[in-house]
Amino acid sequence: MSGVNNPYRYPYVVVGGSTSSTFGATGDYVHRAVVAVTTAVSANATLAVGGTTIFALPADTPKGVYDVELNLATKGSVTATTVGNATITVVGLFTPA
Repeated sequence: MSGVNNPYRYPYVVVGGSTSSTFGATGDYVHRAVVAVTTAVSANATLAVGGTTIFALPADTPKGVYDVELNLATKGSVTATTVGNATITVVGLFTPA
């Protein structure tokens, strides 16, 4: 142990309520997605890679924070979409725009 504090970090992209954002490119790495739902009846979140949906939380998902570990290499750009009172944070290594 060197005694040097070197935290484990990845960059991330935050997509707020009722927003869609596309980022990254083929060969990027998606480590995880963290979804915060503040109002269950009107919030959902979807993550797609290269046009294929990787996961989707439906509108009736209870309030809370959901941590989805993905660990995948992308085959295209990443699109994160939220509706209502949901926020999705996508963590990984992404090609700058």
